[in-house]
Amino acid sequence: MWHIGIDLHRRMLVMAAVKDDGEVIDPRRIECQDTAAILEAVEQLKPFRAVIEATGTYRWLYDLLSPHGTILLAHPLRLRAMIQRRAKTDKLDAQLLANLLRIDQIPLSYVPPKNYQQLRDLTRCRARLDIYGIGVFSALVIIAELGAGASGDARDPQRRCVAELPYADPQAFQREDCPGSDAHALRRGPTRLGSWRDFESAPPV
Repeated sequence: MWHIGIDLHRRMLVMAAVKDDGEVIDPRRIECQDTAAILEAVEQLKPFRAVIEATGTYRWLYDLLSPHGTILLAHPLRLRAMIQRRAKTDKLDAQLLANLLRIDQIPLSYVPPKNYQQLRDLTRCRARLDIYGIGVFSALVIIAELGAGASGDARDPQRRCVAELPYADPQAFQREDCPGSDAHALRRGPTRLGSWRDFESAPPV
């Protein structure tokens, strides 16, 4: 049986393989968009087991390869705790995963069902939107404060430009739920997007 280690990145992956008897295939780099090439590579190694390190983008590859062989998910933190190396490249990482899989030393990570994975993705996206929204809100407040203090300054064209913005008054950015809030309170940003009850009552995706 072949044991395949896959070092997955956002745009490409590196695949290395080692056989039970020690035969090794040189690591191969494949673009993530080329799913036909990925399937062709694993078809030549059947029967096989493959391991992918758990990252934020592993699911599509897991679903792609699962019908063709046994796919395992490696826990990244436990994996780093096991291995201490100075040299680190994509090819070495893929080869290391393949060798650890061959001797059954992969620290496994939980693979949630598809419907649970969708819930995970939604909650993570929601958290990112919260963070980005607060950052944008704070930037708008700073711009408004700069514009309010720059209205009489004719020496700085940048401050004059800010002063001419249509929402240069900091009061324009007051939160609806805190109508009496001052500029200091505004910096705390908007409230979180809705509540968990709102999320639970949302229609399924």
